[in-house]
Order: sequence, then C-alpha cells, then structure tokens
Amino acid sequence: MPAIDPERLKIQVDRLLEVVSDPVALQRGCVELLDFYADRTQKSIATGEVDETYRAFGAPKPLMRALSFGLRSRLAQHPTSSFSAAAALWEAGYRETRALASAILGELDVEDVPDWAETWVLTCDDQIAVEELANQGLTNWRKADPTRFLGRVELWLGSTQKKLQSFSLLALMSAVEDPSFEDLPTVFRILDGTTGTFDGALFLVLSRLINALSRRSPPEAVRFLMDELAHERESTRRLIRNTKENFPPRQRDLLERALSVKNQTGIIRKP
Repeated sequence: MPAIDPERLKIQVDRLLEVVSDPVALQRGCVELLDFYADRTQKSIATGEVDETYRAFGAPKPLMRALSFGLRSRLAQHPTSSFSAAAALWEAGYRETRALASAILGELDVEDVPDWAETWVLTCDDQIAVEELANQGLTNWRKADPTRFLGRVELWLGSTQKKLQSFSLLALMSAVEDPSFEDLPTVFRILDGTTGTFDGALFLVLSRLINALSRRSPPEAVRFLMDELAHERESTRRLIRNTKENFPPRQRDLLERALSVKNQTGIIRKP
C-alpha cells in the first residue's frame, strides 16, 4: 500500500470527480484508485461465516474520507447524476464502493430512496456493506419524512425476507442513535412482539438495537422489555440477560428483579 501523500491524493480524487456524470468511467476510475491504495496483505475480508468472503481493498481511511466528501460535494452540483453514480458504485461489488454508494444515497431525500435500498439489500450478502447502507443510505430521506421512514421500516420488519428484517432493525438503530430523531414510541410499537420471533443473527441485531434504546431512553426501554417478558418467552429472558448491563443501575435492578421473580414463580410482577 503506497503511503498517503495529501497533494497526490487530492489530484487523484479531483481527476475522478471530473467523471461523476459518467457512471461507467466513475466506476472504473474509483476501482482503479482503490486498487492503487489497496492493502496487498488482505485479498478479502472474512466475516466469520462459512464460505463467506467479500471483495475488499482494505483502503485507508483518509482515502475513503476524501472520496466520500468529494463525491457528495460534486454530486450536490449535479443532482441528476447522483443515483446513477451510486448505482454504478454499488454494482462494482466491493465493500468500499458500496460504502461510497451508501454515502451518496444518504444525501438524497427523494421517494425512490427506500426502493433502491431494498433492491440493493436483497442482492447483498456482505453484512458490513448492509450496515453502511442502513447507517448512511437512508439519512436524508429519514429526516425529510420520519413517518414514512417508520412505515417502510415496519413493512421490512414484517417481511419474510431475513435480509430485509435485519436491514429494518439496523435502520431503526441508526435512527435511535440520531439525537434529532424523536419518535421513540413508534419504534417500540413496531418492535412489539419481536423478541419471541427472532433468533440467530437477527437476535443479535435486535440486541444491539435494544442496547441503543437503553442508552437513548432507559425508562421506555425497560418498560418495553417488561411488557415483552409477560409473554412467557425464553428468548425475551435471554434478550434481557444480554442487554441489562447497558442500562443505568436503577433500570438494571428492575430487570434483574423481574427475571428473578419470573424464575421463582413464573409470574411477572411489574415494579
């Protein structure tokens, strides 16, 4: 991997930005630039799943920051080229190009954004790329219309496609972690009953979302878990055991006492 020379990098990025209106040239130029700075010690990134490795360059963070900022700034001047540029970078199939595609999509607030995101999710097996899409790709669209965002997320969560269910939970987590997002009651309503339906990878994502909610609103999060616990689901007890340490002492104590009472009597007593 060549050392980052700021002056050379600026020239390289500026040259790439000249072709943002040409998706084919943009895709080719971006891949070539990423390859120039690639970490040759890693040919792919393993996710830990059997037979699942994903093409990635191991690109340095300064390069990714420069590309992301440059592409978003230039495309703000050429908005009609934004989606074609994002689509070309996503279709390139590399983890880094998909992160850049998500950054571009996140600047848009048009009604087609969730449709594009859904299509990309269904054809992607790289969980890290999907997380980037959930974290960045829906940002402006979500902020422009939180109600529509929550409606679409609820549809994804009710899907039979596990990829969409996971994407829904990740999108909710991104919203919850945004201080400007305020509709936490609807998030809890959407999650009602889910603690007994998700297992495996989905359970882990749900645990992360509950952790985010515990940081954002501990009283509401503990109330949600207590209500879920009343449904007699072992998975809910496991979820509480996995997340209770992230709550402040008062709420953690309430959850621990509820679990203890449940284990002893089988009856939930809400403090």
